[in-house]
Amino acid sequence: YTESGATFTANFIPDWSSWTGFAISNRTETTYKNMIPDQFNNFAGGAHSGSNFCVVYPFGETIELGDKGALVKGFFYTNDAWTADAIINGDGMSPGFFGDEDWLKCTVTGTKLDDTTASVDIYLAKDGDYAWRWLYADLSSLGVVKSLSFNFDGTKKNDWGLTTPTYICIDDIEIV
Repeated sequence: YTESGATFTANFIPDWSSWTGFAISNRTETTYKNMIPDQFNNFAGGAHSGSNFCVVYPFGETIELGDKGALVKGFFYTNDAWTADAIINGDGMSPGFFGDEDWLKCTVTGTKLDDTTASVDIYLAKDGDYAWRWLYADLSSLGVVKSLSFNFDGTKKNDWGLTTPTYICIDDIEIV
């Protein structure tokens, strides 16, 4: 999928009936009960503007901005319904819901034309609060970049890594 000069990739994994990367959704439901289709819901209840938003569930996929790169001023983000459900009710693998000391962040890394990188942390949950509405992430400090990658970290972990679902919903990417 390409929009405003940015290319979003998605990978379908037939053996698992699953996907990774970027998916475009127009769902307005805010709850999570079943993986399909509720992983395509966000907690804010629809797009920031218009009718579509992007669900980000990356395993190495990046947003590509071309060989000349671009300045990404920022985007709006909120929690995916599954992620919000895990923050509020617990994820079933780590003890309990998110308390005041728990946090979940998405690090957005921009790769510059010379292959150096710069990053911005976006907190999806921190200090007893979480992204329940659309918030703005200022990415202008990344400068001109040729790609954006997304990585997650948080306090709810087991021996294999994070137990909180690693999704973020984004909309209205500002590319100059």
